[in-house]
Amino acid sequence: MVDPEEVRRVAHLARLGLAPEDEPAMVSHLDSILAHFEVLQAVDTEGVEPLTHPLATHGQPARDEPVAFPDPRESLVELTEHAREGFFVVPRVLEDAPDDDAPAGEDAHTTTPDDADEDADPAAEFDTVADDDPAREPDVDPSS
Repeated sequence: MVDPEEVRRVAHLARLGLAPEDEPAMVSHLDSILAHFEVLQAVDTEGVEPLTHPLATHGQPARDEPVAFPDPRESLVELTEHAREGFFVVPRVLEDAPDDDAPAGEDAHTTTPDDADEDADPAAEFDTVADDDPAREPDVDPSS
């Protein structure tokens, strides 16, 4: 049986702030934990070799062969309708600067659901990058 002094000592060693009103509950919890260990100690382990590793590697080092990690991008892009040229197409997040000719407070690029054409391409509302855009990074072949 664990006494309250032992619970206070364990709490101090573990740097736990234990309120005096919580000590009786902690005594019963610690007793319960130690009872589980007593059950484990009663198990007959005669003839059982100690386990040093969950896998039977027998000290063999791992293969020294690089294994290519599969690129999931292709399979993920195939799962969406909003992809173009191997990339995900996402809605515009940042607004363009309003045109000087537009009335104050209105953006020339703002559309409402009423303006949208029902038969239009659903990805048409997304930003695209022109092939001649100097800010566009060149295509990189991942196999090189």
